[in-house]
Amino acid sequence: MIAISGDDIYYTATGPLHPSTVWKNKGELVYEPNEEYLSSHKIITPEEMWFDSPNGFKFQGWFFEAEKGKKSPLAFHIHGGPHVMWNNAGTMWHEWQCFLSAGYSVLATNPQGSSGYSEKITQRIVGNWGVDDSRDLMLAVDAIADRVDTNQLYILGGSYAGFQTANVITRNHRFRAAVAQRGVFDLVTFALNTDIPVWAMAEFIGGPWENLEHLWKLSPVGRVHEIQTPLLIIAGENDFRVAISQSEELFGAMRYFNKEAVFVRYPRDGHELSRSGEPLHIIDRIERMIDWFEKHK
Repeated sequence: MIAISGDDIYYTATGPLHPSTVWKNKGELVYEPNEEYLSSHKIITPEEMWFDSPNGFKFQGWFFEAEKGKKSPLAFHIHGGPHVMWNNAGTMWHEWQCFLSAGYSVLATNPQGSSGYSEKITQRIVGNWGVDDSRDLMLAVDAIADRVDTNQLYILGGSYAGFQTANVITRNHRFRAAVAQRGVFDLVTFALNTDIPVWAMAEFIGGPWENLEHLWKLSPVGRVHEIQTPLLIIAGENDFRVAISQSEELFGAMRYFNKEAVFVRYPRDGHELSRSGEPLHIIDRIERMIDWFEKHK
């Protein structure tokens, strides 16, 4: 919302430390409707970090320390996309502050494949999800290991990040629990049941007819037997971007191999569940994720 009064421009926007707030001109705070709430809750300022990738570039991250000088549990939040980026401009990612309030430090990174660096770096993971990008993610965790409780590491994400969460725990057993949300878990079938099949075919350089073996090799469903991490799977029943059948496949495979898994389905909600889902579902989802990690401390 934007309004003009004389020489002043007023607008509503969020910020790293503020929910929706009224500002004017170049960022002058006019009205904070959440002042009472914010005054009774601890809001953590993010710390920008840069990490060295073996591919020869530095990638960005954000670290929120739950309690200064204390090695708190870590909730590692991966971004979706995959070709987007976390940033510290113009938004409060409320989930992070919820985890911080529960005593978890938060790490969020922009590995190769993210936008914001160059088209070349963004395109590096096309046709090869979960390899070099996954390596970057683990490098970031290693880089902050001395600031967190390494016996209490947790990982989560949605969409591409749901894929990446499942991918990581098939290859790495350092996390005590994981939450994979509305994820792409079977790359063989994804392009055939998404509402963006042309994009999917381009992203994976063809469909299963051309790349069946390669797509299956990249798919977390194909490596479920390697998982040792308790997994919470979350999906919306009206998700047309990443069909709920992807989550059904992963859950079915987890149960087949007798792995610890819980599958939560939200009726009526789609791919935007975490951002614009039904309000009670948004609250329930965050509480379930934190409870899942608490259960596996």
